[in-house]
Amino acid sequence: MMTLKEAMKIRTSRRSFTDRPLSREVIHMLETQIQEANAHPGQLLDFHLVTNDKKAFSGLLKTYGLFSGVHSYIVAAGKAENIKAQELLGYYGELMVLKAAAMGVASCWVGASYDKSYVGQKLPPSDKLYCVIALGYANDHSSMGEKLARRFIRHDHTPDEVMEVDGSKQPPRWFMDGINAVLTAPSARGKLPVHFSLKNGIVTCHADENMGYEYIDLGIAKLHFELG
Repeated sequence: MMTLKEAMKIRTSRRSFTDRPLSREVIHMLETQIQEANAHPGQLLDFHLVTNDKKAFSGLLKTYGLFSGVHSYIVAAGKAENIKAQELLGYYGELMVLKAAAMGVASCWVGASYDKSYVGQKLPPSDKLYCVIALGYANDHSSMGEKLARRFIRHDHTPDEVMEVDGSKQPPRWFMDGINAVLTAPSARGKLPVHFSLKNGIVTCHADENMGYEYIDLGIAKLHFELG
């Protein structure tokens, strides 16, 4: 099985899946990861794995025709209007995405193109449904929905867009490895609104506004930086 770093380099978002159900090994891995994430101090997270359920992605008006064959997904919920919860959702959710990718499972972070009322109806009032992660075994060829989605998602970010360094010195190799890993991170609309700074050997990061998903984007990017 490939490493997380290898999975990070090759993974791309997929939106068209076969009818093949997730394997027992994949389900066990995801349930274990979800249990660990939900046990994070502060009880800010509320991940759930849903399998064999097509209803969340069945309506054309909800999915805009961008998804097909989705029958498994991760519900990414947490404490409402909590920035830390959003960062952690991004971090742990992306960890699940990469572990799944290492086992041959495709995925896509989804913020809007699904039936939110259906997915969120079982959540407690204190939770907010932030997004879901579609999962499955991808079709061999890209669907029309996938091709259409790629036209509106940017993929050509450069290191200078996401990094700030102290002075004119060449950044150290370990920092650039992290930055290059950040460039592979998924984000809402592909905007990658994150910035990593290196000053006096200390790395800090922040995110610009991105349709309300910026802190989830930041959590995803933090994981990628660490893995890089």
